[in-house]
This record gives sequence, structure tokens and C-alpha cells, in this order.
Amino acid sequence: MLQQVAELRDDPRGLAARRAALLALEHGAALRVLFSSGAPNSACALLRSQYEAVLRGAWALYAAPSEKVDRLNRPLDPDSEQAAKNLDGPERMLDAIKARAGLNPQLMGLVIPLEEIRVNQWKAMNSFVHGGIHPLQRTDGFPVELAAQVVRNSNGISHIACRLLARLASTADVATAAEMERAYVGFEDCVPMKPTSA
Repeated sequence: MLQQVAELRDDPRGLAARRAALLALEHGAALRVLFSSGAPNSACALLRSQYEAVLRGAWALYAAPSEKVDRLNRPLDPDSEQAAKNLDGPERMLDAIKARAGLNPQLMGLVIPLEEIRVNQWKAMNSFVHGGIHPLQRTDGFPVELAAQVVRNSNGISHIACRLLARLASTADVATAAEMERAYVGFEDCVPMKPTSA
């Protein structure tokens, strides 16, 4: 894992982003275990948690006010738990990252897939999380194409998490970071992203 091969930033933003990215990777691995153990509805519910973890990491790294980043890093106790309840939700985090991308166009490579997943998958992800019509209509069988789509989306989110971790390397090598940005090229059948001309 990247944490083992590179020293990662440990400033407050770097710490929060690293923890969130690693959580997103954990959720992605668990999603595959759930599919392989015959629990596809639970796997689909976990996709939203994976998405929100990587979104939280990107927000912490690029767009969150320092005071909110500090809340993410406080040791867990009843007070810090309560303070974290008032942190921005997914829509506000994504809006904040998009606003930053207006100032730093390089962030568009991060914003575009995060926004596409939110726009195209949000209602279904919510339905699986809250026991809605999507999982209730799939208790007697799960479409293979839907399972493949969920795994592709999870792979895309895992790729974003790895990109965040690569950006956190304290000895950031521009060429290596650029390679990570496009590591999905050649594997488009496994991720939701499509190569850009840039």
C-alpha cells in the first residue's frame, strides 16, 4: 500500500485526507467480499460509504476550512463526536471542491468523477442504504450487469483514493503523481472514468 512505500504528509489536512482515503479503500475491499459472499445488497449499500469517505478526504485536503479539518482530527470522545456531526454533508463538500477547482483547474480531474458518481448513482445508493425499493426488489436475485456497474464505480472511487494518497506523498514525484492520475487508462472496462484528451 502507498502508506508503506512513501512517507505521507502528516499535517492536519494530510492526516484527515489520508485517513479518509484509506477508509475508502477499506470499504472498496469489503464491497468485493460482500459480493463474493452472496450479499450484493449490502455491497451496494457500502458503495455510498466508500464514496463519502473519498469525498471527505478530497474536501479535507482541498476545500475544508482549517477549523473543520481540526474537528476531523480530534481524538474521539463525546465532544468531538458531537462536533463532527455538524460537518458539511456530501453536497456541500462537493460544492466546496468545485469552487476550489475554479481557482485550481487541475482539480477538475478529481471533481468530474466525483460529480458523475453523485449525479448518476446517488438515488440508488441512498435506496440501498435506507432499505428502499432498489434492494427490496432485488432480494430474489441480483442482476449481473448491476453488480458489474457497482464494482466499476467502486474501482473508480478506489482509484480516486489512491490519487489522493499519491498527492500526499511528502516526496511527491510529479511524474509518479501524473502516472497515478491516469492509472485507469487501459482498464476503462473496470472503472467508470473515460480518458480525456488532456
